Amino acid sequence: ITAESESLLLFSIRNQHINEIIIPSLDKGTWVLCDRYIDASIAYQGYGRGINLDSIYQLIEITECPTPSLTIILDIDVETGFKRKAADTKDRIESAGHEFFEKVRAGYLEMAKDHDYIKVVDADDDPEVIHQKIISLIEEINHD
Repeated sequence: ITAESESLLLFSIRNQHINEIIIPSLDKGTWVLCDRYIDASIAYQGYGRGINLDSIYQLIEITECPTPSLTIILDIDVETGFKRKAADTKDRIESAGHEFFEKVRAGYLEMAKDHDYIKVVDADDDPEVIHQKIISLIEEINHD
């Protein structure tokens, strides 16, 4: 399976998830929390795997993915991230290596410069400080 066809499959599945779960929940006024969404697709598929970003943005538009109110990037340098996960069993994505994750991280940081709804939190900070930063970010959008 090629990266491009995998990306199409991912968006097909995401489209179903959006139409059956996300949009009906948002229509009811319910908060929706996703651990992976369109920004992850852009970072992993576009920046990490080199799939044309315009193609990914077209898929986002075609599938009518709602723009998040907030995306929080828990940022940490790749080497530290790998050290933290050293004892874990790695899946296919996690086995992609340092270079791949450097590209993904750079993509996330680039997107954060371009989109106000994307916020970067230093994941190398004390866990309580990270927690408070996340709470503050959520409170900011909750007051809007």
